[in-house]
Amino acid sequence: MKKATDLDIKFDKNRSVVLYTIRHHLYPEEEFSLKLFPDLPSVLLNCFMEVIKSREELLEVYQKSGDKSKIESLTREILVFKNLLENHPKTVVLMYRTSVKKYIRYQHSNSDEWEDIFQEVITRLISGKIYRIKEKFDFTYKYDNLIKRSFFTSYFMVTVRNIYMDILRELKVRPLTAGEIQPITGNDALETFKDENMLNSLVIDEEFQKLQTVLTLYHRSRPKLDLCLKLKCRIPLTGEIIHRCFPACSREDVKILVQDFKGVKDKKMFDMVAPVFNRHEGRENKSDTIRKWVSVKMDEITSHLNRTHRCKVYTGKNLVDFMTLYYEHLDLNEIKSDR
Repeated sequence: MKKATDLDIKFDKNRSVVLYTIRHHLYPEEEFSLKLFPDLPSVLLNCFMEVIKSREELLEVYQKSGDKSKIESLTREILVFKNLLENHPKTVVLMYRTSVKKYIRYQHSNSDEWEDIFQEVITRLISGKIYRIKEKFDFTYKYDNLIKRSFFTSYFMVTVRNIYMDILRELKVRPLTAGEIQPITGNDALETFKDENMLNSLVIDEEFQKLQTVLTLYHRSRPKLDLCLKLKCRIPLTGEIIHRCFPACSREDVKILVQDFKGVKDKKMFDMVAPVFNRHEGRENKSDTIRKWVSVKMDEITSHLNRTHRCKVYTGKNLVDFMTLYYEHLDLNEIKSDR
């Protein structure tokens, strides 16, 4: 048996530092679960080793350094997600391989075609789509004052969904309906639900971004629109959003607007708040005028969102449900950022 040399021991220690940095700093379990990213440590370690072997100065640092902080710094420099996508996009595809597989397997759970479709999706990602994603994805986009890797995951999985649908059209394969998908039973049911729930949430994130983009079209009326949409969704108003719309709003008027309107019908609610709007807008509108204004805006938003899909996804009813999710998500993240 070959005796381990000092260099072998140093290599093992450095390798451990690289893996620790990957899993505890760059790609922690809470963001990159091993159930969805089981190959992540090995894929990233292989990428790291390929990079340092291709550059003599980096290889020298890795071979000769026994300094843990230097190895950790080197790992961060090479494998931080922004640099990884910029310089090694194919590695990013390999990272997400299992997530893609789960998505395709779920969509085609009762078909013999899913493996071929999965391989075709991966091929198209590696051969070109990932480079388009790299060019289009904006790392400067801020949400809750932080650059979120979850936005990339959402963006990536929506691309996967689009490639999948393109392949089905090319093959003239009909996607399975909910009734045709084989139910999952036994001990795997809960974990599968969690995985699919995560994948579904990625699509929700992408829809949130679409709604956010649509709302920016209403720049001048945005404060009033946000306030009215929250009233429509029965989301409690804060003093901040009220004063954003009506800067000179009195305590008495704030009291009227912050009431709990759950269980109150639209007509009665707008009857109650219309005087506040009129006082601050210098008008004498009836409550129906405000209610119809909100209704028109919601129809416009529905139309804008549906243009991003091949069929009418949104209706008046589910738009309210979706906006409720959106504003609650936004408010929750504002609270977190304040902390």
